[in-house]
Amino acid sequence: TNAESYKFTLIGTQPLVLSSVGPNGTIRDSTESVKVTLTAETSAGYKEGEATCYYSDTGEEDSYIMFFDTQSYQHTQELWLVSGIYDYWIKCIDLGGNSDVNKTTFTAKTDTISPLVVRTFHEESYLKLITDEKAECVYDIVNCNYLFDDGTKVSSVGDSEHYIDWNTKTNLYVKCKDGYGNQPNPGECSIITRAFDIRFD
Repeated sequence: TNAESYKFTLIGTQPLVLSSVGPNGTIRDSTESVKVTLTAETSAGYKEGEATCYYSDTGEEDSYIMFFDTQSYQHTQELWLVSGIYDYWIKCIDLGGNSDVNKTTFTAKTDTISPLVVRTFHEESYLKLITDEKAECVYDIVNCNYLFDDGTKVSSVGDSEHYIDWNTKTNLYVKCKDGYGNQPNPGECSIITRAFDIRFD
C-alpha cells in the first residue's frame, strides 16, 4: 500500500516526421568507390524532432544500422559504393517511441573518362565547342604534346559551351579536363579542329 500519493505528469507528443532523406539523383566521383552521404532530417515528435536514425539497403526489420552522426535533428552517414543504382530505407525513432520511415533512391557513378567534344561549329566570330560534361578547355596551335597548364585557355559559357576566336589559318589542338582532373592521355587531344570558310561562286 502506498504510504503517500504523488503527482506525475504525462506529456503527449506529436508523431515524428522524417521530413527529408537523401541523396537523390546521381553522385559522381573519379574513384572506383564513390563516396555517398546518406542524410535525414526529422521534425515534430519528441523535442521537436530529436531522434535516432537507422539505414538499411533491404528495408527488412532486422537489417537497420544506426547512423554514425545522429541523435539530433539532422543525421548523416557516409558510405563508399561501387557504381550502380541504390535504394536505401531510413528509419528514425525518438524517445517518445514515435517513428517514421522513408526511402531514397540514387545512382553512384565512377567518372574516369575525360570530357568529349561532341560538336564544333561557327557562331558569330567564334569557333564554338560543345562538351558532353562540365569541362575546362585549352588549346595549342602546334600539336598535342603540351601540358594542360601550358595551353591557351578557352573561354567558357556555362558548363559545356566553349569559344575560340575564329581563325582559318591554323589547326587547334584542344584538350578538355573535367572537375575530377580527367583529361586526355599525354600526347593526345580531345579534338583537333580548324575553322574554315565555305564560299559559293
